[in-house]
Amino acid sequence: MDQETKLLASLGAVGLLIGFAKTLASGEHVKWYVALARAVLTAALSIFAAFAVVLFPSLNFPGYVALACGLASLGTSALERIFQRIFGAPNGGQ
Repeated sequence: MDQETKLLASLGAVGLLIGFAKTLASGEHVKWYVALARAVLTAALSIFAAFAVVLFPSLNFPGYVALACGLASLGTSALERIFQRIFGAPNGGQ
């Protein structure tokens, strides 16, 4: 596996885990598909956040993963708030 594929796979996997962990840690009672959607969204944003490679070209591999997943976690929260305002969904998607 080449370095770019390894980076994207790592970002997706760690992002998926962070998405599940955030949902579990929130204490909200959400349906399983809401938890899965949050995890997938965080994974996708982790991969998208790989633009950190452009901003910090000399950063090492674990640094990229940490930075991208941190940006994705923040991005997930922002996207949920935007969707809640647009569609009027109550907090937690219930």
